[in-house]
Amino acid sequence: ANKGLGAWVTDIQRNFVFGLFGTCPFAGGILGTALAVYIQGKDGWRLVHFQPSIFCIIAGVLVLFLFREPSELRMSVTGKESPVKATDNRPRMTIMEVYRLPMVKEIAASVFCLKVVRYAIYLWLPLYLKQELNYSKSDAGLFSTMFDIGGVAGSATIGFILNRFFNNEGCLGAGVETLFSAGTLLLFLVFAQSGITINSILMIVTGLLNCGADIILCSSVPIEIGEMNGRNAGSAVIGFVN
Repeated sequence: ANKGLGAWVTDIQRNFVFGLFGTCPFAGGILGTALAVYIQGKDGWRLVHFQPSIFCIIAGVLVLFLFREPSELRMSVTGKESPVKATDNRPRMTIMEVYRLPMVKEIAASVFCLKVVRYAIYLWLPLYLKQELNYSKSDAGLFSTMFDIGGVAGSATIGFILNRFFNNEGCLGAGVETLFSAGTLLLFLVFAQSGITINSILMIVTGLLNCGADIILCSSVPIEIGEMNGRNAGSAVIGFVN
């Protein structure tokens, strides 16, 4: 998906467009969590996956038949550096060659840690809220969407933030956001007993910072590294990092 989207945007627009695109999993996560809580309460946990899977199948079929890259339509994107053609007889990069590219190891490790935090929150936050803070089952499930709400805001604004404050330096901006996200998560643990309002604010800010950094390190930064110096390995680097 990242490689396909990147084919349609200019190099200057990349951070902004990928940031907006990154809102999709978090906005979908909000709706999906709310739907799962509703289905679990109405029909039981055994049917929680059935209705969402229908939407996934429909979306997959639409992408399969409707999505095209500019090269397939014999179009060019103004302002985008032309990629190296596959017909130049260069051998494909092996996974170890991708691993040895500058910054790939560091970015992959950062993405790993960011996703560990995110999925730990997805899987364990409702249980923590229910058992430690005595939230009801429904309230605990719905509260976990606060992280996704922050994720939508973080992904939507990351392109503007990088352009405004970090001179479009994706790694620097993502590093700063990651540092602050760790701080807000610690504050959430410290003030967990302060009530749902404080908890909601801190979890939204944590999601904003975590997911904003994550979407840039998973998309535009790997593409930039992979296509640097005419390597034409953007999709390979994205695949390795993710």
